[in-house]
Amino acid sequence: MKFKFEIVSVRELEDGDIFYCTPDFEMNEFGEDYFITGTDQIFIKDDYYDEDDDGNYAILVNGGWHIWFRPDEKVVRLAHYSKLIRVIDMVKEGNPDMALGPNDSTTIIDTLQAEHPEFNIDLLTGLDLNLEFDDEDKLNPEDDELPF
Repeated sequence: MKFKFEIVSVRELEDGDIFYCTPDFEMNEFGEDYFITGTDQIFIKDDYYDEDDDGNYAILVNGGWHIWFRPDEKVVRLAHYSKLIRVIDMVKEGNPDMALGPNDSTTIIDTLQAEHPEFNIDLLTGLDLNLEFDDEDKLNPEDDELPF
């Protein structure tokens, strides 16, 4: 399944739309949501939030964070949340037409172990996952080499 993306005004977004943008650093620099500014991100619109006297437009995203946009700012609408849920359901059902992405190696392993219990082995056996570093082992920004 492929998504058809389109460039729209932020005011055209509907609740549940998944969209891509870079939050304006000046508009979103202050307040509780300042940490989401300045990087390209994907958001899901929750609801309309507010509009100021200059026509700047704010919406709620990702469970309640608000982002301010300048008038008529464009974003990339990727899909609606309901389409994402359909894709997730298809993957859970094992739809053979769904290609696995590069981060789905765990899904492949889980599927193989479920289908062939005789091959169930713990791939992490013997690994020490509680790694600790001494002060000497910390990365020194002036060094060109990594500490491992």
